[in-house]
Amino acid sequence: MITSLWYANTLTIITLLYHQPGYRAWLIAGYSIGLAAGYGFSQVPVAQLLILLLANLTEILVAVRLLTHCQPARNFYLNIQSALKLGVYGILLPALAGTLPAVAGFALFTPWHWSELGIAWYLNAVICSASLMPLLLLLKHRRWNKNQYWSLSFQLLLLLGYTAVILKYFPFPFVYLSMGLALLAIRHGIFGAALAGFLVSGCIAVFIRMMWFSWPQYDQHLLMLYVYLPILITLIPPLLLAVFVDVLHLREQQLLARESMFREAMEASAVGMALVSTDGQFLKVNPALCHMLNYSEAELADLSWSQLLHPDDRVSAQHYQQRLLNNQQSSYRLEIRYRRKNDQMIWVLLVVSMVRDNRGLPHYFVMQAEDIDSRRRSEERERELFNRYLLAAEAGQVGVWEWRPAENQLSWDERMFDLYALDRRHLVPTFSIWKSCVHPDDLFRLMREISQALNETNVLDSEFRVIHHDDSIHYLRTHAMVERDATGKVVRMVGTNWDISELRVLMNDLSRERELLRTTLLSIGEAVVMTDQKARIVFMNPAAEQMLACSNQQMTHMSVDKVMQMVNSEGDLLENPLHAALRLRCLIHLNNDVYLKRADGSLIAVQDSAAPILRNNKELLGGVLVLSDVSEMRALQKRLGYQASHDPLTGLINRSAFETILQDVLKESVMTAGQSVLVYLDLDYFKQVNDSAGHAAGDALLKQLATLMSTQMRASDIVARLGGDEFGLILRNCSLEYAESFMRGLISDICHCEFRWNGQTFHIGASAGLVPVRGQFPAFGSLLASADQACYAAKRAGRGQVKIAGTSF
Repeated sequence: MITSLWYANTLTIITLLYHQPGYRAWLIAGYSIGLAAGYGFSQVPVAQLLILLLANLTEILVAVRLLTHCQPARNFYLNIQSALKLGVYGILLPALAGTLPAVAGFALFTPWHWSELGIAWYLNAVICSASLMPLLLLLKHRRWNKNQYWSLSFQLLLLLGYTAVILKYFPFPFVYLSMGLALLAIRHGIFGAALAGFLVSGCIAVFIRMMWFSWPQYDQHLLMLYVYLPILITLIPPLLLAVFVDVLHLREQQLLARESMFREAMEASAVGMALVSTDGQFLKVNPALCHMLNYSEAELADLSWSQLLHPDDRVSAQHYQQRLLNNQQSSYRLEIRYRRKNDQMIWVLLVVSMVRDNRGLPHYFVMQAEDIDSRRRSEERERELFNRYLLAAEAGQVGVWEWRPAENQLSWDERMFDLYALDRRHLVPTFSIWKSCVHPDDLFRLMREISQALNETNVLDSEFRVIHHDDSIHYLRTHAMVERDATGKVVRMVGTNWDISELRVLMNDLSRERELLRTTLLSIGEAVVMTDQKARIVFMNPAAEQMLACSNQQMTHMSVDKVMQMVNSEGDLLENPLHAALRLRCLIHLNNDVYLKRADGSLIAVQDSAAPILRNNKELLGGVLVLSDVSEMRALQKRLGYQASHDPLTGLINRSAFETILQDVLKESVMTAGQSVLVYLDLDYFKQVNDSAGHAAGDALLKQLATLMSTQMRASDIVARLGGDEFGLILRNCSLEYAESFMRGLISDICHCEFRWNGQTFHIGASAGLVPVRGQFPAFGSLLASADQACYAAKRAGRGQVKIAGTSF
């Protein structure tokens, strides 16, 4: 009815344990069907079949439940405590849970005594679980050594043979059997012990079932106590021994790994580390410490710890070392100064702990040194800056305040009482009092900014007005920071206040002046271009935008040379006067004949001035260029000049301009010793045209003759109408013979010219007098008089003649 050893339950427990809960019901159902079929083939009565099925399922479910909630029991190979938990939760308690329903059921339906079935069932279940469950868990967790397959297999064969021999021929065989299992456990660890225990227990069960050996002195009941119980006792110690051995091996490996990691960490650490003997000698140092102190490892080995310390720090360091030696504390942290090889002192954060031996005696110091020289020097600078801040706050009459919102507690220094005009002797500052001092029109905005700083920005930077007891209004500025704890909760807000009333008045005045200036620049007709120190445009008024045909936004930060070019009347490029103004730092005016060349190539006649913008007449801030469009004025000037120097009827230059040119020619002849010829020409018979056809016809005739003479002359020659029908000519740089020949040809052309007016045809003539200009005359008046006399002589000679003035003129 009961097999010698029943392994099916243990297999089912491990199978259910490592499957999802959704599959366990199907596995249990399959197990139940198979178990019922097996009992059915054995012709077990139905009542006993149900009892056996219930007992086995109870053992299985209890074991799965307990092992599911006890992770250490499944990892029994890690330590003895976990192995004991597996024994309790995976073996003893589930076996007991399965034994109880079996004993109760058979006691009701069979005449057996409970001890006959209960002891056998319990020992059977415990032996099966103890021999197979550790092995299955190890297989599931892949806890075996692949390199020992052949060695383990051979030793297991020897063990099985050894088991058969001692069971058959030796007294007290289980004592010798436990020795063999223990040796195998020491040799191959927990996996070898579990596998050997399973094979040995299984072989013993098979040998008993095969009747290969028997103990006739024991009945079935005593056989369970005197055979199977020793088997159980034989299996447990080797398993525990194997766990203990594996744990020792694991701890040894971990210790070696830790030592290796410590050495590697010490070598790779960016923090200086050293092992120091109790007398202060360096035993081991890492590269970081050597680099920090600029010593080699060999050089540090010859030095003592105290030799590297600053003299002022040795006492405190030795005090803490003595406390470590006396076991008064386990470690200490200290900021001290170390001496480098070049005698430079650096600040170091020193962390020292004491390593003791098994007896608790001091072994060596472990020292960690972090270079904090930059931080300490930064802290010193910060302290210096803080002291400066305090002095500046006091000198600048800045008030400091602190507000704790959670406690609604406000505190401030003495200066704050002055800023708010409050009595410091009878008043304790509160948040409500502060709010009552703020101008009502600013309070809502200020409270909103405070709330925003507390909830979002952590910074308060604002201006507001306060009302003093004399109803005077003062402007204050505040700047504050919010401090929070580790959870982000506001601890306090700390800030400053200072009076900016004078600054605000000044800023208001400046704003008003700036607005006046801006309005002026926008309204004036001159183009104004402002630049920075590098002649890059920063502002253009509307007149400049219109003149340059571009917007202020487009031209901002562009070089002024790329936006505008200055050229003369000939189109030659000129330097922008702004560069000279910035270079010389003085006002620069342009010449009169200057044009602005725009980007489209068009020209605008301009008058401009450029000036630097200086701060306190020293610092150069930029420059300003003022341009005036003088195109119309310059055109008017040209028209007026033309009218002043030209005859309005013929378009020839008039007498005044002619005399000016003659003066220049006379000066030129004196300076260059050259020769020109002055010609005085008078028309013949012109009065008849006026009398016969009228003055309109005379005017038309004069225009025609002016065109004729202009076309006949060289480009360098001059022809002018001196008045009425009189003309003056200057033939530059020519001989007297050429001038006489030219004038005879010109008079001939005039004489052959027909003038038609209202059906009438008129012929006229001309007479001319020539005077050579050689520089011998003191004034041009003598030249004109000589030419006039020569012309008069030509008329008397019969008209149409050319006469040359004598030298007597």
